[in-house]
Amino acid sequence: MVRIIAVLIFLFSGIAGHSQVSYKILSGEKLVYAPNDEICIRFQLTVDPQSCHDGMEKTGIYASGIQIQEKSAWTELKKGLWQITVRCRITGNKKGFGQLTIVRKTDKQDLFEQVKFKLG
Repeated sequence: MVRIIAVLIFLFSGIAGHSQVSYKILSGEKLVYAPNDEICIRFQLTVDPQSCHDGMEKTGIYASGIQIQEKSAWTELKKGLWQITVRCRITGNKKGFGQLTIVRKTDKQDLFEQVKFKLG
């Protein structure tokens, strides 16, 4: 059921025509990852300018094959542009990839992004 909902959110995001979630791997980037590798990744979200810190805390960051070690607090860079940095450790799984998924659902906008890491 969760997978179906995630796919629907993804499709809806594509219909909107542009991504409002971006990410950058700050450290630990590789083509193939092994268990215990560490990654530091920064997400930036463009949201309704009226969003507040409490609202951003409701944004979900989910991991599969990855353990989140540390998350910074959400920081508003400018009106409507928020940022968070996440430090993770690869744990591995049977699927052959780890992934981080960020989801924000409000009455005005839905945001969704997945980052996959190939496991070797």
